[in-house]
Amino acid sequence: MKEVCLTNNIPFINAFQASKNWYDTDNNDLTIDGSQLNNEGYEKFSQFLADELTGNKSIKSEGKRLAVNEAIKEKNFYWHNDYKIPNGVHVFGRRHAPYGPDNYPYGIKKTRELTAIRDSMIWATVQNQSYDVASADALTSKLPPVKINYNLGNKESILQYKYGDEAHRVRPTSGMEFISSSHFPDEVQGDMLLANSIWFLGLKQHQMMEDGTGYTSKHRQDLITSNDPNFRPVEMVFAPDSSLYIVDWHNVLIGHMQHNARDSLRDYVHGRIYRITYPSRPLVKPAKVFGQQWITHHGHFDDGKFPVTDISIVKSQTKNPILNGFEEFEAYSWLYHVDGGDWKLQGDSEPLLMGHSTKSQHEIDGDLDKFSLDNPVAWTKSYTGNSGNNARVFFATLGHPYDFKIPVLRKIAMNGIYWALGKEGEIPEDGVNVVLDEPFLPNNSGFGQKFKKNQKPTQIQ
Repeated sequence: MKEVCLTNNIPFINAFQASKNWYDTDNNDLTIDGSQLNNEGYEKFSQFLADELTGNKSIKSEGKRLAVNEAIKEKNFYWHNDYKIPNGVHVFGRRHAPYGPDNYPYGIKKTRELTAIRDSMIWATVQNQSYDVASADALTSKLPPVKINYNLGNKESILQYKYGDEAHRVRPTSGMEFISSSHFPDEVQGDMLLANSIWFLGLKQHQMMEDGTGYTSKHRQDLITSNDPNFRPVEMVFAPDSSLYIVDWHNVLIGHMQHNARDSLRDYVHGRIYRITYPSRPLVKPAKVFGQQWITHHGHFDDGKFPVTDISIVKSQTKNPILNGFEEFEAYSWLYHVDGGDWKLQGDSEPLLMGHSTKSQHEIDGDLDKFSLDNPVAWTKSYTGNSGNNARVFFATLGHPYDFKIPVLRKIAMNGIYWALGKEGEIPEDGVNVVLDEPFLPNNSGFGQKFKKNQKPTQIQ
């Protein structure tokens, strides 16, 4: 390819060699499956392409970064549905009747028109020009109507009763859970629940038993069954009160794309949620220890590359010993919403530090009336447990691995621990000593990253 480009005076960018170097030198995963790049991989690749195409020129307008990023992501959605369309065998062969090639050329044509419109939107955004996407979309090709191929008059029962082990075999499903709930009886703890939406419609419960180095199972009961042919249990989860919630997709059409994606019988709006409880056993009352639950945050922008939250002191807390040695700093943690709008810090929570989000998805979405750019990031409170003893609680929403490279963050954490133990009198005026004997070099946040090799705990004298 390089030789052909040189012969024809065409610019050539050797992304293969560059990416090979990344894989050889970077300890973190750069793909989601060994082939498709993940976010970190795309960050490297996009930076490489931009430098190669522009000669590593400086960025002229940082203010457009978020708007351009949103425009590119919208184009990528349509482009990806052309480049890697779901269930391609249905589109281009094998499962093509009665649709497939007879129908999908229209869908692919429209997808490419929508992609081109988003490309124009990107260039308009870069040039600070307005672009009416909705009007442009309205001028794209009209898709022909889809004829339903589902026989609504078919009265044959889906339930086919079988016996023995065969009766408890199920098709692969997205819904599986292990019982770990004090609301459920002791004898079923550790049982596996399997949701099934083809053939058998319901939840099967299996007892799990150790078998050498592995496990085997024994059918205990069908926890839920249904003769509704549209019952599609696809997911389940135990709630904080230990009850079991089940999601019912409840769709007429299910299978390997035997029915067109635009079939009017497909229901993208409705569904059902069931809740299972044991009336004879009490529900669990979640303990309000920390003062707030997870609600939302302002976004993973530039995760680990740049700080995204400014941290400052609450003026009324300047004399609090937890803040001894505090200096304002910038945190890598994204700002979590804990107070404001429909939410309030619980109990006697007393904010010590405030965070200000410098990049916010909620600002982009126009939700700042519900999720402010300013929120507490550290507070104290008390908690009284079942024993009746009153305990001290110090809580902080800061916790990005890179934050702990910042001495003042480590200092506040240690000061807070001293205070919670009732030893605030032992906190020095400049805070607890948090000098490290060795450099702290953590991985970035997120999943799928490789552990550092040959790392062992170091004994501290």
